[in-house]
Amino acid sequence: MLICILLLGRSKSPMNVGFGKDIVTGAYKVVLMYLYDRIATKTLIKTHVFNLSNGKRRCIYFPYVENQFNIDKISTFANGSLYWLNNNLTITALDLHTELFYEVLPPSCFTKYSNKVYLWSLKDRLCLCEVEDLSDVDIWGLQQEGSSVKWEKFLSDSAFSKECFEHPYWMTGVLTCYQIYEDASTALCTKDLAALL
Repeated sequence: MLICILLLGRSKSPMNVGFGKDIVTGAYKVVLMYLYDRIATKTLIKTHVFNLSNGKRRCIYFPYVENQFNIDKISTFANGSLYWLNNNLTITALDLHTELFYEVLPPSCFTKYSNKVYLWSLKDRLCLCEVEDLSDVDIWGLQQEGSSVKWEKFLSDSAFSKECFEHPYWMTGVLTCYQIYEDASTALCTKDLAALL
């Protein structure tokens, strides 16, 4: 399928994109975000939401404090919303059914000084972890029931230190690492993260 999109606004190319499914209607949607204008200390971001089922486009504007929106991080789709991790370690979310933005706070143990924090989706649930500066692996999952939102730690394991990871487990859903012992023997350890939910 070829999608042709008319670029509008001040920025000719999107600063961030997203793709997901409206879990109420079943419609797939493409989201394009553009830096549009500045008002005082806020940067206005113009967001185009394209409904691939009916071809309709909707524009949403929302103010954002300059340099807080992290354009280096890609969006993560989970439970009917797109999520973006911000530079101030808050999470901006776009509900693909209502097409409204809202903010999700991370677990209280994460601070603005946390490094290498990643978002990903596992079993249609938003997950978060920090893979640097931690000797233990702590993975959190977002619990959503109606308007109630809370984080639940579903993995905390000191046996898996950051030095032994073979690949980015937050992309695959399988935590795999190796451990080298004093006698030079090596053990391969795996955990299916989806089984922990």
